[in-house]
Amino acid sequence: MRRIKLSILGLVVSSISLLFLFSSCDKNNTPVKVASISLDKNEISLKINETLTLNAKVLPVEAKNEIFTWSSSNPLIASVHKTSGLVTAVSVGTATISVTTSDGSHTANCNVTVTSPFVAVTSITIQPKTIEIEEGATSQLTSTINPENATNKEYKYSSDNISVATVDETSGLVTAIHEGSATITVTITGGGYTDICNVVVTAKEKLTVAEIKYFSDLATVYSHIDEYWKGYSSFMATKQIFIVTSENQGVLINPVDDFKSTSRLISHSIKGFENVRLYRNDEVLALAKKEFETRNVFSFAVFGGQSTYLYKLNDFSKSEFFYFLYKNRNGYYDVSIFFHELFHEFQLADNNVFFFSTQDFDDYPVTEQTLPYQLLLFKVMRDAYLQKDMVSQTKYLKYYLSLNNKLESIDPTDKKLIRNHGFFQEKAEGIPRYIEVFATLNVLNNNTIEDPTHGYENYLNTATKKLEVRNVFEWRIFYHVGAGVMYLLKGLEYPNIEQAILSKNTFYDIGKSFLNLTEEDMVAILDEVKVQYDWTAIQTEAAHFLSLP
Repeated sequence: MRRIKLSILGLVVSSISLLFLFSSCDKNNTPVKVASISLDKNEISLKINETLTLNAKVLPVEAKNEIFTWSSSNPLIASVHKTSGLVTAVSVGTATISVTTSDGSHTANCNVTVTSPFVAVTSITIQPKTIEIEEGATSQLTSTINPENATNKEYKYSSDNISVATVDETSGLVTAIHEGSATITVTITGGGYTDICNVVVTAKEKLTVAEIKYFSDLATVYSHIDEYWKGYSSFMATKQIFIVTSENQGVLINPVDDFKSTSRLISHSIKGFENVRLYRNDEVLALAKKEFETRNVFSFAVFGGQSTYLYKLNDFSKSEFFYFLYKNRNGYYDVSIFFHELFHEFQLADNNVFFFSTQDFDDYPVTEQTLPYQLLLFKVMRDAYLQKDMVSQTKYLKYYLSLNNKLESIDPTDKKLIRNHGFFQEKAEGIPRYIEVFATLNVLNNNTIEDPTHGYENYLNTATKKLEVRNVFEWRIFYHVGAGVMYLLKGLEYPNIEQAILSKNTFYDIGKSFLNLTEEDMVAILDEVKVQYDWTAIQTEAAHFLSLP
């Protein structure tokens, strides 16, 4: 029995010892947590393409989980291998390299500064090498350091003759002071490398007294031109124009690139033209003179008192149009002619809707039947300009309509030239005539081209040949009749008159629709105008003209 008890006691002791042993083994095998991580460097400086490996250390030292990852706040500045900690400098700047433990996400950082390796300058180049500018003008210089990645990129400009040309030492902007020559030098800061630009300053081109008067008037009318025709100023602003102002001089406006390099900027302070650049160009002047001397374009004795008003060349340059204007028949550089002739190009730009369905000066009827009514129309429209109130303007518009209604009804031509030539001629020449006369009269308060009737009445009174009479009634009359109708419609505040005339309607059609006149109205109005203007005297005058040789 005693032996059995001892065996049981031994077994119990052995079991307790084994249990204690197992318990001790579980406690010694528990992993130690990471408490922190640190780097061997908190700040480093590298040059581009240099590398450096950062070393990380975790605490406590008993911690067995040493798994961590690397990252960069800006890999474009400094990159890092995600497991090895190898840092590579990529470009100039700063970045932060971070290492983070997988156990507890503890982080340590290192600030990285990347700089460029020193690259020596080998040369500096200035552009352009030579410049020619007028007094008061400016020109921009640029400089390039070689190689492109040179460390020192600082340089300064200087002039050896500041009385001729100055230069901004940092920007390279050259300002021409006085006629002469100067050398602009660019120098690398610290010395060693330079380059030069040779500057020639020419005397400033100036307008003559006559040109100043002409362009001042031109600018004044231009600033008001849309009051007479909306959109005309925008059209003009896009066109290249050359105006011959004397036998030896001319002014180029809006030159295209073809001519800018050979043109000389004119200094001016014309009010209204502050943003308009005017130029001299000898090449264009020579061509203009050649054209004027060899072509009969509204001209009789070019450079001899008469004039070429406008000539268009389509193939002279890359520009769409090129214009030459010369002085008017009185020897004055006429502003009104400028606006008249250029308006024809504005008309052409609208698909020719201003122009004729038929144009036939030779067969246009000036006969025993038509001439009395044509003469009466001439006198009526001469007086139309004098009507200032809407009642009298309406009256004269009715007179115009009744007379053209009658002329159309007695037209003897198969081509119906009263309408197809005359009515369209009124629109084609009448609108430019209206613009030139009234813009000059109202804006400049001075009509430089005789009177609104273009001097035709004096021309008729002195006519000695039937051909001279035909010249008035087949051609000249339409300038002043069309201008008169435009004046009346404007005075009567016809809505959107420009848009109405852009259609293929004539002044006659527009006016007839506007006043809503019947045929009976027309007959009554015709009787009224005959009485007012002494129809018998008109018939007698017409018979006299027809009796001329």
